[in-house]
Amino acid sequence: SISFLESALGVERDILYTKSVSCVSCSGKGGSGKRVCTTCKGSGRVAYKQGFMVVQTTCPTCSGSGSEITNVCRACQGQGTQKQETSIKVRIPPGVTTGSRVKLTGCGDTGPSGPGDLYIEINVRPDEVFSRDGNNIYSTLDIGTPDAALGCEKTVKTIYGDRKISIPAGVQSGSQLRLQGLGIKNKTTGNHMVLINVKVPQNLTEE
Repeated sequence: SISFLESALGVERDILYTKSVSCVSCSGKGGSGKRVCTTCKGSGRVAYKQGFMVVQTTCPTCSGSGSEITNVCRACQGQGTQKQETSIKVRIPPGVTTGSRVKLTGCGDTGPSGPGDLYIEINVRPDEVFSRDGNNIYSTLDIGTPDAALGCEKTVKTIYGDRKISIPAGVQSGSQLRLQGLGIKNKTTGNHMVLINVKVPQNLTEE
């Protein structure tokens, strides 16, 4: 889980996770000594009846290899792998959204063909100030009726810090002002769009 700003600008995170690694005691072999599998007789497959049909499936004892270990490794119980807690630094690029996945090649569980890949799924927390559409950032600026009528200069928050913006005279509520190039930089660069909200006084007196 990362913040909106971290998703917009990119961030490095240290990730702690558990993965399967090759057993040190048996070098990933699961033990020593081999014999023909007593369950499948070396075929790697077993058959069983299901109604009127005969179904074949991978042997559960030898996992299809046709042989089984005679001296099972005590450390890994013959699995050839052990669980290990691992820490890794992950670079999350700018512009990710909830559901985005970052692939880390070779950082996954170790299997018969070697280590697999690790996928980090991103969850972006909502922000009170900013929202986004593609690479464009949106925020709302409240101004009073005098400022809307006469024009003014205001400071607005962007993902890159505070910026000055000129409000033209006669601006209407719902107007959008563009801050060029202050959106997310991800292949293309977006803009920051400021939505103007003119606040009209609710309680007016005759004075």
